Amino acid sequence: MQITLNSRLRRIDKDLLSSSMADETVMMNVSSGDYLGLNEVATTIWGLLEEEITTQEICTKLLDAYDIDEESCIKRTLTFLEELQGEKMITVMDSNGDSN
Repeated sequence: MQITLNSRLRRIDKDLLSSSMADETVMMNVSSGDYLGLNEVATTIWGLLEEEITTQEICTKLLDAYDIDEESCIKRTLTFLEELQGEKMITVMDSNGDSN
């Protein structure tokens, strides 16, 4: 399912071990053994995904917290969310509540 600004998202972290280090997060997928490092902004997004949230709500919170223009914020956020989706780390639901 393609992620849009109206997509509702939530993280899936059942196979992940994570640790915070300053403003960053390091995670290990226990199933695959892969490690993933999240910078400050990615850590913020990951934290927001703990509860169901829309892409638009994530972008609004990022725009309030960081010095970035709206177009760049949306583009970078969608790219990161698509990466998380590809790694099966988030559930993506459309506005009707149907998930992928």
